[in-house]
Parts: sequence; C-alpha cells; structure tokens
Amino acid sequence: MTHTETGTPPRAVPAVIDYPESLPIAERRQDIADAIAKHQVVVVAGETGSGKTTQLPKICLELGRGRYGRIGHTQPRRLAARTVAQRIASELSSPLGELVGYQVRFNDFVSDATAIKLMTDGILLSELQRDRDLRQYDTLIIDEAHERSLNIDFILGYLKQLLPRRPDLKVVITLPPSMSSASLGISTMRLLSKSLVAPTPLVFIT
Repeated sequence: MTHTETGTPPRAVPAVIDYPESLPIAERRQDIADAIAKHQVVVVAGETGSGKTTQLPKICLELGRGRYGRIGHTQPRRLAARTVAQRIASELSSPLGELVGYQVRFNDFVSDATAIKLMTDGILLSELQRDRDLRQYDTLIIDEAHERSLNIDFILGYLKQLLPRRPDLKVVITLPPSMSSASLGISTMRLLSKSLVAPTPLVFIT
C-alpha cells in the first residue's frame, strides 16, 4: 500500500532549491535529473568534491521524490552520515532532524517531516528485516558503492530482486569516474544487468 493510498499528506519541501554553482555537479544537474526521471536505476560518476554526495538528494527532492516516501542516502561510516546530513540541512535552511535527518547506531534524528534520511549501510540492512519491500523509501542513493564489501554486496543483490516488485522505487549509485563498466564489481553489475533494468544511464561529472 502506498502513502497516497493511505491518505498521508505530502511532506513540506522548499519551493526553490539552490545549488552551489562552484560544484562541478551543477553543470550536469539537468542531465542527472532527466536520467533519474526516465530510469529506475542511474549511475553517477564523479570525483570526491564534485558535489554528488550533497547535491543528489536535492536533485531528487526537486523531482518530487521524498514527498510521501523518503529519499534514503547510505554512507559507509557513522560520521559521514551525520556530517552529510548537517551539510544538506544547512543548504536547505532546515533544522537537522526535520526536512533532513540521519540515523546511525544509537542516534536517530529522523521525524515524520524527514524527506532526506542519511544512514549507514548497517541501518538499511536492519530495516530490511522489518520492511522487506522498503516501503518507507521512494528513492535510495547508494553513495560510493565501490568502497563497501559485504553490506553493499547484500544490499545491491537484494535490490535486484526488489526493484521489479517496486517499479516506483528509484536507485541512484555513485562511483568515482575511474570505475569503468569492466571494473564496477560483481554486485553492481548484477544490479545493472539487463535482466533487471535496461538501459542504465551513466552520467559523468567532470
């Protein structure tokens, strides 16, 4: 059952979302937005400092994601989840825990108003045990997918099975530009295989 079917009102989001023009991702923002709008899975490749970690959730928010479901954004470490959440909340002029929140072990700064939720991979794995279809999310951003091992392998493998059941769910995977299609890793290639979704666009941030 979707949030609209239960009559849940949409979350309040800013009418205008700004993007720092100094970040390389600003030049590809429209290309990324178009790819996410048209495809269920999108890969965004960019160097550290390109802005993909902080700006992708805002692009998704501007596309209308996060109104009913949440935009889930995974990070490999607890500190990263917290600091990225703080940065995005600041850019959206929202107190932490409202429009933007985060959840890590022993700390939960998420409310009903939270549209963008930063979390560790472990938190998402824990949620899978209680919510097999991840119904609280309409979008998942798997950041720096090449950095993780068992957790990310399991998540990507599970998403391969889940996405056909959740055609409304969008998945955005970020990687460094040096990761060519031949070196994406087994788990990522399984998710991107044509048996799941085809084609999967790859947007480079330069």
